Amino acid sequence: MLDLAADPWGFGSRALRSVEYVLAAARIGPDGDVSDPAAIPVDLCAEYAVIATLPLAVRSERFRGEVQLSGTDGLRLLVEPPLDDDERGARHQRALGQRLEGRRHDPGFERGAVLFRSYYGEICGCNPRAIHEELRRRRTSHTLYWAVRDHSVSVPEGGIAVVYESSEWYRLLHDAEFYIDNMHQAIYHRKPAHQVQLQTLHGYPFKAMGQSHWRYQRRDVAHVRSYLQRAADWDFLVSPATYASDLLRAEFGFPNDVLEIGYPRNDVLQRPSADAIRDRVRSRLGIRPDQTAVLYAPTFRDHMARNDFSAAMTDFLDVPALAASLGDAFVVMVRGHAFHARVAERIGSHGNVLDVTDYPDINHLCLASDGAVLDYSSLRFDYGLTGKPMIYLVPDLAEYAVTSRGTLFAYEPTAPGPLVTTTAEVADAVADLAGIAAQYAEPYAAFRRDFLDLDDGHASERLVDRIFMR
Repeated sequence: MLDLAADPWGFGSRALRSVEYVLAAARIGPDGDVSDPAAIPVDLCAEYAVIATLPLAVRSERFRGEVQLSGTDGLRLLVEPPLDDDERGARHQRALGQRLEGRRHDPGFERGAVLFRSYYGEICGCNPRAIHEELRRRRTSHTLYWAVRDHSVSVPEGGIAVVYESSEWYRLLHDAEFYIDNMHQAIYHRKPAHQVQLQTLHGYPFKAMGQSHWRYQRRDVAHVRSYLQRAADWDFLVSPATYASDLLRAEFGFPNDVLEIGYPRNDVLQRPSADAIRDRVRSRLGIRPDQTAVLYAPTFRDHMARNDFSAAMTDFLDVPALAASLGDAFVVMVRGHAFHARVAERIGSHGNVLDVTDYPDINHLCLASDGAVLDYSSLRFDYGLTGKPMIYLVPDLAEYAVTSRGTLFAYEPTAPGPLVTTTAEVADAVADLAGIAAQYAEPYAAFRRDFLDLDDGHASERLVDRIFMR
C-alpha cells in the first residue's frame, strides 16, 4: 500500500501535486530511510497480470488519478485535482461559466464570505495570506475560503480549501461578499453588485506591465479589452509605495480607489517575530547557525518563455561552481520564479545547494538568508526591507531594458549593490557581504526612502480597517 502523500517542507502531510509520477523503488538504507545515501535504486517492473488491469483508476477526496503503463513494463501515476465528472473538461467548464454568468444579477450571496486566490491557487500566500492572518488575529466572523489548484496546497489555519474550477469555486465567485486576488481574475468572472473586489497584485512596478507589456506582446484588441474590463471591476487596488500608484493607475486603466498602504505580505519582515521565523526556517532547511545563507532568486526571461506561463531558468549563474568556490561555510538557496516552478527542469538540492523553488513562503527565505543575488525581479524591493546586502547579476541589462522585456524607468536607482556579470564576480561579492553592506549603505538608504516609503509593518492593519471594518 502506497501512501500517496508528501511533506517536503515539514508543514504537514499533503496530497501529491497534480503531475505525472514514475513509480520506482529503493532498498532501504541502514537507518531505515529511503533518502539515505546508502539506499539503492531498484527498477520497478510490472508483471503481465498487473499490466492487464491497466489503466487503473485511483480516487479519493484529495485527488483522482490513474495508474498507467510506462514503456514496456514500467508504471506511472497521473495525479489530477479531485474534480467530479461533470466539472472536468472544456465542455463542462464552459457550462459552469455560463451558469455563473446567468447568476450575475442574482442578489443572493453569502454574507461575510471571503474568497482568496493567490498565484492561480498554486500557493496560499502573498498579500492575500497576510490579509487572512490579520482577519484571524482580530477574530472576525468572516468565513475564509481559499482557491487551491489541488490539495497539495497548504491552506492557512482557519481557511477552507476550494478546488479551483470546481462547482464550489464557481458558486463562490458569485456568492462571496469579498473576493481578493493577486492576479487578474478569471476571464469568465464579472463582479456582481454585492461583491467587493480587492486586487493586491504581487510585485512592485518596474518591469513593463499592463498596457505597456500588452502592446509589446502584440496582444489582440479583444484580449486587452478583457484585461481592462476585469481591472474596472476591482473596487480597490493596493499600491505598495507612493511611486507605484500612478504607474498602476495608468497601466491598468484603473478608475477606482488605489489604497496607498504598502504591501501586507511584507509586514512579517519588520515584526518582532522575524528572528524566530528565521531560526525556525533555517532549522527546517538544515542550515547550520554557523553557515552564511545566500538566496539566489532570478526572474524569468520573456524570450525563454514557452508560453505566458512557464520558462526555463537562465544559465548566467553557474550554481554548482559558485557553491564549490564558497565552500561548506555557505549555503546557496536557489529560488526560481513561478514560471520556473512550472517546468520539470530544476537545479535540485545537492551538497551546499538547496533548491527552494517550491518552498511556499518567499519571505521565510528572505528572513533565513544573509544576503541575496537578484536581478530584475521585484523581490529586490521586498528584500530591501530586510536591510541585508544585495548583489545584482545582470549581464543582459541593456537587452532586458530595451529589447527583451522593457522597463518603466531606469534600473540603477532600484539596485543598491554591485552590478556584476559573471559567476566569479558573484562569488567575490558573496564572500564580502559585510563589505558590500558598508559600501552601499548610502544608496541602500536612498532606495528605501524612494521606493519603500509605505512599508512599515502595518499594511495589513490598514487594509482590514479600510475594507472590512467599514
